[in-house]
Amino acid sequence: MFYIKQREKVGKFYISTVGDFECARDIYLRMAHTNANKMSSKEVAILSFVQGKGRVPRTELVKYLGNEYGLKQANIIQIVHGKRGDGELLNKVTGFIAEEDLNERGSPCMYYSYTGSINADGTVEVITLDNNLASAETEKWKEHIQ
Repeated sequence: MFYIKQREKVGKFYISTVGDFECARDIYLRMAHTNANKMSSKEVAILSFVQGKGRVPRTELVKYLGNEYGLKQANIIQIVHGKRGDGELLNKVTGFIAEEDLNERGSPCMYYSYTGSINADGTVEVITLDNNLASAETEKWKEHIQ
């Protein structure tokens, strides 16, 4: 908040704007190369394959990564879900989702989807803001404070 006196004041508090968020994100992204959002080539391959395809069954992901990278299903599960199921890549990347559902034969199947984007250098967009949610929460907060 570089221009704090230009912000709306509620009680003793100044309210930041979406513009403030955008400015902070731009500052962060200029130094993002030093942060831990750099993906390994295998992680980039997983996200690239799943990106924009809706729900991709694990079997399809395993077949692709097996052919292209020689990865086995156990390796892929470890990369995506972690060694102890602690969500390795799932925790690392916003918008990457795993969900269990029944396949067309009625058998349980894990599906993956990714709604984000991958930059050429293997980084992903880690800072996002839902403008509608931010506005709604700001209004709720202002009512609570007053």
